[in-house]
This record gives sequence, structure tokens and C-alpha cells, in this order.
Amino acid sequence: MLEAGVDARHAKEHLKAHRIFIKEVTSKYKNLNSNNIKVEAKELLDFLVQWLTFHILGIDKNLSAQMRLIKSGYTPEQAYEEVSGVNHEQLDTLVKSFNGVFGVLMKYNEELLMLKNSLEEKVKQRTEELLESNKKLEILAMTDQLTALANRRRMSYELEACLQKYTESKVPFTIIMFDLDNFKTINDTFGHDAGDVVLVEFSNVLKFNLRTDDIICRIGGDEFLVICPDTDADGALKIATKIHKKINKIRIEFKNACWIGSASIGVVTVNDKIVAKDKILKAADKSVYDAKNAGKNKVVCFK
Repeated sequence: MLEAGVDARHAKEHLKAHRIFIKEVTSKYKNLNSNNIKVEAKELLDFLVQWLTFHILGIDKNLSAQMRLIKSGYTPEQAYEEVSGVNHEQLDTLVKSFNGVFGVLMKYNEELLMLKNSLEEKVKQRTEELLESNKKLEILAMTDQLTALANRRRMSYELEACLQKYTESKVPFTIIMFDLDNFKTINDTFGHDAGDVVLVEFSNVLKFNLRTDDIICRIGGDEFLVICPDTDADGALKIATKIHKKINKIRIEFKNACWIGSASIGVVTVNDKIVAKDKILKAADKSVYDAKNAGKNKVVCFK
């Protein structure tokens, strides 16, 4: 523009408009969301079309008028004053109107962008909160409220997973089922609160004496089950024997009575004949039943 002899005042205004445009386009491009690229790319294109329309009909038209006057003999200063003066009041008004409208649109777009970013941040935050709440609910749905152990639902899920690994890769696992001896007497004599004390103490013995990979579950009443991943029959028997000794050391005093730790224990290791959840649970039940019939407080391995 300066090389064409245009007045420096117009050149300054013109370049300022270009800088603002570049800044605005760069900002919008950086804030494009890849998840909504079609919509946001269209918005950016609309902005470009609007700006070019206003620029061509406004500042560029003003520039053309000045250049025509300069070619006809006006000095750059005279051309600038002429285009900006009373003889071109209509053109000047149009330019100012376009610039004003464009300024309002830019401000409006900035406010929309800020609002959009704010809403996206709030949606992200709410989504994270919802996921966290759902995670907590899922944990609650799979946790026994009294003992904080896994419940029957979680046991079923984990058992299915272990069975699938065995079916696909022959990865062994064992389940150990516990049924507390003489528990009904405590409940009937001293009430359910006393029974809860026994259940919590028993669950603590399991928690503190089993491996971190073992999944301890309370599956109902005074029945507990432990899933021992990647554990064969010999390894499981050692675990069951160790836990049995710990259980026998439990002493819980009540008024005129004492519950001495005792449990009938059934041990079942998965094999090609027992590859279904119901079958392995029935085998564990049978082993516990055999332990009861053998005088209680014993460990019986399913054969």
C-alpha cells in the first residue's frame, strides 16, 4: 500500500485490520475440537467469509477509491481526506458500519468461544464426577457391607474369569469354601449382633493370612469362599491348612460362653471334568458337607 502511494494513516488502519484478523483466525484454529471438527470447521469458514465480505466492501473499497484519486492527480493526503471527507460521507458511513458490525461479531464470537470452553470444562468435570460415582456404586454393588469382602456377585464374576482362563490356556485355579461351625448357636443364643462380631473377626483372619492375589468372598450367612488364581491342588491344600490353623486360634468371648474358631473347609481345584461354575461350586459344597459329616473343623479336598 505504501509503495502504491497510499496515505500512511490508511495503511496503518488497513494493517491493523489484518493483524486482528490473523490473531482471530489463529485463536479459532487452535481451539478447534477434533471430536466436533465438521461443525467447528464450518464455523471457521463462515467467519472467514464474513470477514472477507466486510473487508472487501469496507476497507478495500476505501483503498480502491483512494488509489483512483491518486491516479487522477490527487496527493495521498488529499485522496485520504477526500474519501474520508464530506464528499464521500456515504462511503465512510458504510465503512464504519461494516467495521462496527465486524467488531461486534468478533466480540460475540469471543464470548461464544469462552462460553463454549466453559461449558466443555463443566461437561468434562461432570463426566469425571459421574464416572467416579458409577465406579463407587459398582464397588458397593460387589462388596459385602458387613465384612467389606467381595460379595456373591463379585465371586460369580471372578469365577467366570478364572474358568475362561482355564478353558483358553489351562491356567489352574482353586476355590476354598468355609462354613463356620456352631455359628447358628451364637446367633440363636446371643443375637445377630454377636453373630456379626464372629463374622467380622473370621473375615479379618482371612484378610490378614491370605495372598494379595487371592479373592476373598462372603457368599451368604456364615459361608465364605476364596478364589486362588494360578494355584494347583497341592498349593491350595497348603493354603487351606495354614488358614485352618489360624481359624482354630480365634477366641471370642460372650456372656457365659465363648466361640472357639472352627470351620468346615472344602477345597476344589479346577480340572477338565469341572469346567463350569455350577459344577465347581457344587463340588465345593460337597467337600464342606463331607467335612461336617467327618466331625466338623476339618479340611476336605474334592476328588
